[in-house]
Amino acid sequence: MTLTMTRKVSECQAETVEFMPIAKLQDDCNQEKEYRPTSTVLRRGKKLEDNNNLTDEDVEYINYRKLLKYEEAPEYLQHNPFIRDGYRKLLPTKLCWESIFWWTNETMNIWTHIFGFFLLLFLTINDLVIINIHATMTDKTVAAILFSCFLICMASSALYHTFSCRSEHDYNTFLMYDLFGIALSLLAIYTSGVYYAFWCHHVSSTT
Repeated sequence: MTLTMTRKVSECQAETVEFMPIAKLQDDCNQEKEYRPTSTVLRRGKKLEDNNNLTDEDVEYINYRKLLKYEEAPEYLQHNPFIRDGYRKLLPTKLCWESIFWWTNETMNIWTHIFGFFLLLFLTINDLVIINIHATMTDKTVAAILFSCFLICMASSALYHTFSCRSEHDYNTFLMYDLFGIALSLLAIYTSGVYYAFWCHHVSSTT
């Protein structure tokens, strides 16, 4: 039922005001929300204008993309209570690779090591190949070993932060690789330091 009322605007003009029942108004609002187009961004820039068109694969992917709070994260990842959110769910290998491009609490850890890897790779190629420094083969070998250890360290750390959410077993495995890379780089620094400390005293370094 709709009520109408005539209201006097001026001496020569009147207007009719129509009152709509609250229930009908709510139904109209619900219908408007139901048919309002929405936009969902999926992998590789794919967009669906209607959530009703989502496939089971799309729904599963969206659920994988949801980040967790500290209390919701897998127990083996709860080693820093001051990081409150941004945790990834347990992901398959393919999504672990893709998560490199997500914004999570591991994003900076991953990308700083990727950047470090390519920076060191550039320095290695530049120092040992491009500029062709005048040094003995032994010197170049020591420098190559040093850079190689740094590259292994950067790569293993990047892999650790990327695949830490695949499973607890993979977390422990890649953590072992990460610690091995760190130890290897420290050993390389120490060894190269000893070598170059005696660079001008070859007799002392061999006795």
